[in-house]
Amino acid sequence: FQRAQVVVFVLEDGTFGVYGRVLASDVGLPGARVEVTAGTGTCLSATTDMSGSYKIYGLAGDVRIEASIDGFERTARTVTVTGHTTGADITVQPTVMPTDVTGAWTMTLTASAGCGPTLPSEARTRSYAAGISQTGTALKVDLTAPSLLGYRLDGFVINRTLTLLLRSDDFYYYGFRYYSLVDQLAPARFLAIGGTARGERNGNSVTGTLSGDFAIYASGSNTGVRQRQESCQRDDHGFSLSRD
Repeated sequence: FQRAQVVVFVLEDGTFGVYGRVLASDVGLPGARVEVTAGTGTCLSATTDMSGSYKIYGLAGDVRIEASIDGFERTARTVTVTGHTTGADITVQPTVMPTDVTGAWTMTLTASAGCGPTLPSEARTRSYAAGISQTGTALKVDLTAPSLLGYRLDGFVINRTLTLLLRSDDFYYYGFRYYSLVDQLAPARFLAIGGTARGERNGNSVTGTLSGDFAIYASGSNTGVRQRQESCQRDDHGFSLSRD
């Protein structure tokens, strides 16, 4: 049984919702602040989600919307709102040139020491071959391991700080939840890892933390899993990249 939650917005007559993304090199940036700085709805704001998407309600006419996030220039655009408006994207530019991380790496994810003893030992540290391609600040990461079902990550780099997005959805479809990283540990044991990994590059290594979830499921298919058995949600999981 899954609970469903519905959010209802009641808007003032003549005002509407505006929807868009904050992007860098076509990658959505989570955690960006988007604020209306002129027009109907001035001072209303939102924060982008894991996909870089935002929603602001109560706008009308010509409005100025500004996006800001650490490491990128503050950027604005004007949107004419005469109805519910989609595609109000804002593309931001880095304040400094990012380090180049193109190439072959090994990525290691380690469950926090604070995870309980019920998390299986074989799920606590996992390493994968990681091929990284880079366009500007945008990263695409292809992971390789015989046990992987889901393996494509994306992210971005600001100066020498890498952020990788291990996406998972926030809804269930026919009992499945979907992750960008699903690792089959045994015929009836699947490790799904979701969250945000962030680390600092120093030479041929990147070290940092993963804020997110190590979760064990009983069944899986491609990037979908169901029947959760164990979960450890922490801000201090380990994350690293290394190469020779």
